[in-house]
Amino acid sequence: MTSPKSLTDLDSLSFSHQVLFREGSSKKTSQNYSVILKVYNPLDHSYIRVYYLWMAPDLTYSGDSPTQKAFVDTIPDQGTWQIFECDPEYDLTQIKGLPSDLVVDTFMIYGEGVNVNGLWRGQKAFFDAIRLTGYADYDVGVKEITSASSAAPGVPYTPEARIKNFGRENADEFLVIAEIEDSTGIFYLDTVPNTLTGDTEDTLAFVPCTFTVNGTYTLTIRTYMTLDECDEDDELSIPLIVSGIDEILPLRPQIKLEANLNRLSYEAPGEAILSIYNSLGRKVESITVKGSGEVVLGKGMPSGVYFVRLQSRGFIVTKKTLVLDK
Repeated sequence: MTSPKSLTDLDSLSFSHQVLFREGSSKKTSQNYSVILKVYNPLDHSYIRVYYLWMAPDLTYSGDSPTQKAFVDTIPDQGTWQIFECDPEYDLTQIKGLPSDLVVDTFMIYGEGVNVNGLWRGQKAFFDAIRLTGYADYDVGVKEITSASSAAPGVPYTPEARIKNFGRENADEFLVIAEIEDSTGIFYLDTVPNTLTGDTEDTLAFVPCTFTVNGTYTLTIRTYMTLDECDEDDELSIPLIVSGIDEILPLRPQIKLEANLNRLSYEAPGEAILSIYNSLGRKVESITVKGSGEVVLGKGMPSGVYFVRLQSRGFIVTKKTLVLDK
């Protein structure tokens, strides 16, 4: 599991499953299969296994014990997908009577076969679309891209998205990244530090960019937070159509940024802003540069990962680098 959760934090468990029996047999000669939630008790460091279990109809469940609980059903007919959904928090606390402060830290898929008097009792069980969801303490993500899905050459375009803190705790420091690419690669990249209190959302606008030729692009907005417990909502993309009568400029501006440990090299048409952010998204330094040159990092900066952003004439490039304190 991405992050262990107490039983009260669990929301839903769902998946599809089907079974194929041994050739020439039926489900009466099969054994069982299950999904298992492994529940941990932090007080005595013990484990309880909770089974959602499908058994052959001629088999009998041995019964619950202090270390094993089960919800038992009969193995379905073979070759048809079955949809399973449940509320694991209710099942475990209300039906099985487990304390709500126990922690689920492992999800397993299990199948059992056995040889009985020369007859193999076994089957092939298949699972798909498995989802075990819960309420997160720390989870920021992209709820919606709100900027237009079309633009025109020579007209400034502002990437914009609705960012939400899906978690219950405050997200004090995280990054939101906007990226635009075409078939040749990325030509726009902007990284913005952000903060949101628990269960709130906000619309975030990035630095405008200017397209120079017609074409089909992809706009991607993503979030990055060290403590994030759910990756599923961290990224969202939309196609972006740029169309107009004239293609007025070369596709790519002369803006370049290279980062090699403590040394940065840059090239920009005219005046540009070079900004440095630490791994938490806090701006460490911002300087004005012009033309091409180099900047050496490290003096007075703790060793670690940094993001460097070069912005000039509506175009932005961001690089990730490692700084070693001198």
